[in-house]
Amino acid sequence: MTSKIRKRKDITPEYLRNATYRYLERYASSEENLRRVLREKVKRRLRLEDGSGDLTTEHEGWIDEVVQYCRKHALINDELYAASKARSFVRSGNSRSKIIQKLLSKGISRSLVDKVLSELSTEMQDSELFAAVGYVRRRRFGAFAVKPCNEDKREKEMASMARAGFSYELSRQVLDKDREELEDILFGAVTP
Repeated sequence: MTSKIRKRKDITPEYLRNATYRYLERYASSEENLRRVLREKVKRRLRLEDGSGDLTTEHEGWIDEVVQYCRKHALINDELYAASKARSFVRSGNSRSKIIQKLLSKGISRSLVDKVLSELSTEMQDSELFAAVGYVRRRRFGAFAVKPCNEDKREKEMASMARAGFSYELSRQVLDKDREELEDILFGAVTP
């Protein structure tokens, strides 16, 4: 059995552009996240070639050109990306503080994160309540629990919600509601 030996391509602006297209076909990305992905790709390639893994100013320039090209041609848009991710995070039961952390880690500026979250809060009446109910449902806490809840289990559920970034009052409020009320919040809420 013969194996094909793949010829390693040189790092060029065209190579980075093609790598960007392949990446953006699969994933949405912010500008800073795309820069990070491309830097890691170049570093990995350089480590294979010469063992150093150090980017040159030429490589950084090519990466900036590719990112600017993508921004100019609307292949990446931080505001749309942040809004979409924030909605997704709320639906999957992430608290406001967790959403802020996740968006900042993707390279979204704090001012843009605040803007997107304020728009989301006007779009949905109470996005934090909706997220808390989603979290409780996903984790099978409170009214969604399979087994009846005792005092010890309730304390653990409250602690879990606190670690997830929900306030004590909101956690208590959600865990005290019955299943029907929680489902009304989940399925009756105005979702984007």
